[in-house]
Amino acid sequence: MTNDDVPSKIAKLSFWVLWYIWKSWNEFLFAKTNVHPIEDIHRAIAANDEWNAVYISKRSVQCPPLKSSAWEPPPTDWLKCNFDCSFRNDTRSAGIGWMIRDTSGSFLVGGMARLDNVVSAVQGEALGLLFALQQVWIRGWRKVWFEGDCVELTAVINQMVPHHLHIGNVLYDIRHWMSLLPDCSLASINRERNQAADVLSRRAFLEDNVVSCFSVPPSWCQKPRLMEAKIEKLSLTLVNQPEFL
Repeated sequence: MTNDDVPSKIAKLSFWVLWYIWKSWNEFLFAKTNVHPIEDIHRAIAANDEWNAVYISKRSVQCPPLKSSAWEPPPTDWLKCNFDCSFRNDTRSAGIGWMIRDTSGSFLVGGMARLDNVVSAVQGEALGLLFALQQVWIRGWRKVWFEGDCVELTAVINQMVPHHLHIGNVLYDIRHWMSLLPDCSLASINRERNQAADVLSRRAFLEDNVVSCFSVPPSWCQKPRLMEAKIEKLSLTLVNQPEFL
């Protein structure tokens, strides 16, 4: 078999599998974290799909466009809910944030929460989606487009993976609430387009209230574009702090 016999979209899958096996081995040695082999496969498939979406599908384009940071409105008669999670590995806690807007970009509702006993970043993302689903349901909205920046979570939900080691029972709760919203959809976007929810999730660690909801955008979140430089600076500062992912 030659390289030409292997489809380009799966040619690098073996690399991603080996990469995550190596990462899991190091997590076991240094963090005493035992990752299930199936979890490595799921993460490898998600990483391979993301790589293909960026580099393989757009190979013919000589100058690929930069990642857009502009929020895109949902279709007519739909709402869009962006959600995100900030995970702290040292305290096993997570801040989650969500924001719902209409087709004109008008703010409808937003919120944030601080959660304890969260085992991983992907479980925190799942809890963020669960909170968002519940907020949409209790307000009577049914046609809602959910967006987050966790490719792994989106793949698990949309590909109907039966179970996930780190998400656990939260996965069943998510599917229950999604069954109550048959017209809803879930998509993955880049982090630049999810900044509003990211600001809320980080802010959750600074608030006294465990859960906060807003019917109008807070003053510190009304102009997220003005905060991009601060967010980028904060992100760079946290790169060397593994306890905050």
